Amino acid sequence: MDRDPSESRKPANESTAKDGAAGDEPTLHAAFLNRSWPIRSVMLTGIFFMLLLYTLRIAAPLVVPIALAVLLSLLLAPLVRRLARLHILESIGAALVMLALLSMVSTAFYLLADPAQAWLARAPETLNLLEIRLSGLRESIEDVQQATERVEELTDMENDDVAERSVEVERVGILKTVLSGTTQFLASAALVFFLLYFLLAAGDGLLLKLVKLGSSLEQKKRVVGVMREIQTDISRYLVTVTIVNICLGLVTAFALFALGVPNPLLWGTMVALFNFAPYIGAAVSLMVLILVGLTSFESLGQSLLVPFTFFVLTTLEGQLITPIVLGHRLALSAVVVFLAVIICGWMWGIIGALLAVPLLASIRIVCSYFEPLQPVVELLGVDGREEA
Repeated sequence: MDRDPSESRKPANESTAKDGAAGDEPTLHAAFLNRSWPIRSVMLTGIFFMLLLYTLRIAAPLVVPIALAVLLSLLLAPLVRRLARLHILESIGAALVMLALLSMVSTAFYLLADPAQAWLARAPETLNLLEIRLSGLRESIEDVQQATERVEELTDMENDDVAERSVEVERVGILKTVLSGTTQFLASAALVFFLLYFLLAAGDGLLLKLVKLGSSLEQKKRVVGVMREIQTDISRYLVTVTIVNICLGLVTAFALFALGVPNPLLWGTMVALFNFAPYIGAAVSLMVLILVGLTSFESLGQSLLVPFTFFVLTTLEGQLITPIVLGHRLALSAVVVFLAVIICGWMWGIIGALLAVPLLASIRIVCSYFEPLQPVVELLGVDGREEA
């Protein structure tokens, strides 16, 4: 029995269409997965960084001393290496460097502790004096004050009908607070001290252990070369920045001494320390020096000369000296630096804000030696517009 040719072709066409549709489904699904993968990758990366920041904040009592000890070891390692060239054992050289560092810190604390404590004790009196000095500014806003007084009078009339309530304030024991803070500080200082000594005494011991990571002799040589270059660059950066900050502090102290400001060495030390946190540190130093100037001199012009002098010095340092000394290779983006100081300050307090830029620069130096991490280097560095 003969079949209609059209009927014989119909199932074949239908099967072909079904096969085509079935073949398109995996293609569309794969395309969807390819498009959704970047979104999931970004989300996972964001979750990872959120967990990392939270972990670093919780582990601050442990992470901050370790980070400080590592940075100090990179800063002081050149001194230990120079002593080793004089045929002094690294363990003995590390002990000598630690003794010198401890002597410097103790001397600075001995010289600056009393002036700092006295200035903090006079802080309420200083604020009252500042309020009196600035009382002339209130006359220019007399209308605003009168309006405020009227609002307060109306508020007091309404509050006459409200029953008075006694409020008890629970006082926290000052001794307990001081002892708890002192205990934590001593524990962190001891951790930094001993870890710093062991890192300095180890010398190239850790580097030699990293050599074993390579499978061939060429890879081992490359690991040694890269690690030594990284150590050298980070040490050079830390030494350079430290010298620049110390010079800025000394020049500021000398300028304040010439202006007749009390305790110029204290304010110079403050400037040198706070300058490790760019922008924010300079802003805090400027505000403190404004208070110092207003409470040290009767004349308003002479008072404002104190912060103006510091503003000129820190501008020259930030815009001229530091860029010339560090160069483009170690320059960091202003936006990234500002965010790093804010985030590290939120996680670790004042110490974190001071460690933010050295840690950021160290990360950029390490990434610059690895080709896959070049986007990180570009992200942390400056571009043409920032240089201009």
